[in-house]
Amino acid sequence: MPPALMHKFKYMIFSPCLLVVIIAIALVTAFPQAAARHRAEQSNKTVQLLLPYGELLEKVQLQGGGAFTAEEALRAFAEAGIGGLLFREQSVLDLQNLGELRSFEGAELLAAYRGGRAGGWVTDLGGSGELLPGRFYLEIYEKDTWQRALYYLSHKYKNVAVHREAAGAGHPGVLSLPGNALRWEHEGLGFPTAAVEAAAAQGFTIYLQFAFWPGANAESIAAMLQPLRELPSVGGFLFRDAMLPGVPGSTARMAAELKELAVPLVTIEFFDRQAPNLNRLARSLEDKELLRLHAITQKEMEELSLQRITARFSLAAAERNNRLLLLRFGNGALLGTPWLEYNRHVYETVGEKIHASGFTLGPPLPYTALPFSRISVLLLGAGVLAAAVLLLRRLLVPPAPALAAGTAALLLLAALLAAGGKIGGFDSIELTRKGLALGAALVFPTLGVLTARSYLGGRAARTLGGALCAFALSSAVSLVGGFLLAALLSDLLYMVKLDQFSGVKAALTLPLFFLLLYYAFAGQAEEEIAQERLPDSLPVLWKRFCKFLGQPVVVGTVLAALVLAALAYIYISRAGNESLFVSDTELRLRLLLNDFLPVRPRTKEFLIGHPLMLLALYFGIRFRGGPVLLALGAIGQVSLVNSFAHLHTPLMVTLSRTLWGLGLGLLIGLVLLVLLSAIGRNNRAAAAVKGTPPDRETAEL
Repeated sequence: MPPALMHKFKYMIFSPCLLVVIIAIALVTAFPQAAARHRAEQSNKTVQLLLPYGELLEKVQLQGGGAFTAEEALRAFAEAGIGGLLFREQSVLDLQNLGELRSFEGAELLAAYRGGRAGGWVTDLGGSGELLPGRFYLEIYEKDTWQRALYYLSHKYKNVAVHREAAGAGHPGVLSLPGNALRWEHEGLGFPTAAVEAAAAQGFTIYLQFAFWPGANAESIAAMLQPLRELPSVGGFLFRDAMLPGVPGSTARMAAELKELAVPLVTIEFFDRQAPNLNRLARSLEDKELLRLHAITQKEMEELSLQRITARFSLAAAERNNRLLLLRFGNGALLGTPWLEYNRHVYETVGEKIHASGFTLGPPLPYTALPFSRISVLLLGAGVLAAAVLLLRRLLVPPAPALAAGTAALLLLAALLAAGGKIGGFDSIELTRKGLALGAALVFPTLGVLTARSYLGGRAARTLGGALCAFALSSAVSLVGGFLLAALLSDLLYMVKLDQFSGVKAALTLPLFFLLLYYAFAGQAEEEIAQERLPDSLPVLWKRFCKFLGQPVVVGTVLAALVLAALAYIYISRAGNESLFVSDTELRLRLLLNDFLPVRPRTKEFLIGHPLMLLALYFGIRFRGGPVLLALGAIGQVSLVNSFAHLHTPLMVTLSRTLWGLGLGLLIGLVLLVLLSAIGRNNRAAAAVKGTPPDRETAEL
């Protein structure tokens, strides 16, 4: 090959333009994925408010005082917007509290028999040697309850002993099980059929919450779900416990039975211990139909203000894809309001807030599976890898090794997608999608910040226009990364948070760490970087790294490191839904922003990251503390990309939150810039009057 042609070929291969084209192709691939997700979210704008039926009965007995019945309370609540009832599978303890059965420890009964304090069936069983200290006995009075308990227990377990059949008033049925009360008091004994039918007749949608039992197999699963097929108006099926019956041993059978029920599977928000098993079950469903439920605890219902309650449920629907909202019962007596009237007012207020947020009240539509292909994952992944190669170039890695690493990664990506099976116990396609999504979260915000610095030539902008252009360039790169991340994980299970983005802590911290290291060791070589003296850069960086390691440690450095570590801990801890470092003042600010803005932007973006990024770009890296200021400013870019990793948040909400964060952050940054510039002018003027030269800091300002 002629030298001129060889040079042209090498330029074309190593050219950043080719990498940008690959990223552009990936971005084009991302839009259909994002559009499909957006359509699914926008077409599902119906929300249902529901109440727990068992707790309703308890509250009516406690608060009603005979003034109203449960049926009358339900009619009042239905008029207030309640459309569904959650029936939790009744346990041994539930039925005992309702007076439908009594339970006894075998040792207790045996002691009573031997002491001559027993009578009736206890004496009969004692005389026949059927009272054993290691068993748990149930005495059941009503024949319907007896038949239900016997059906559920005998189909789940083989060691149920029937001592007496129920034969009407005065002749209870008696059975026993091995173990004690701790083992059996939470055992599920089915649903109250008559109550379910009566609620359905009143127009309520029924949601059934099923209990776990150990040793579930195909036969017992089929037997347990068979009675549920006859229940009317069932709108969803959910599980009570972290463990699911039959999962993982009989997952396919449970999925097949749920398909026969033909009702959506419901996931419970913040029930994280259940999510892995429910994820496994949901992936086995042939026709995936899922709903997400948000619940408030009884304590919160009694302690939170009505404003906090309505805001909480409104955000749960609008920003986290919850279409079922489970309310509980407030204590109106504390406010001088009758219980029924108070709770009706609460439910009406929540319904009005939901309606004002753009939703209607009624039976919700389930979310269904979103399409994706291996080709789209390959193209999206190629975009992430191309960005990674660009980042390596920004980090002074020579073109050939950077391109070789990117090519090897692309070949590995293709192999993983082609395998399509289990690798190390993980689904290769899901593993690939999650790995690429994490790569996007790490690469793009780092690349965005370095691209902005490269645009300025490694110097301070010194003009507002230059700083704004650099900021816009950095944010555009981060937005591309956010879209690629969202497209890679555009899937039903991520939308309802049965599965989620992996590596949140790493995505929040590693880009900032990389930027600090980069500017610590390459900050003084910006002329070399600007002149692209790449062959000499790596030895220079290595020498500076060795010099850094040989520096003595002083007390100030240690204290600064401790402060930085504390700030990092607070920063990372605020990544979750709950944090010890969210003050009441910030909570009030959030409520205020929710009231005045369509979507509340993230605090660390508009209040910290974006303003500091604008200042860092304006004053430059040579400004005292410039690298630290730029790293803190990069928090906004990192958070911007991380927002798209919240896949349970509707895509348009994420985009709106991002734009509001950018707008408010730039506004605050401009105010700070004006203030600092005014301070700098005053300091220079004062120095001129005194006849003393201003210090370097003042000169920079």
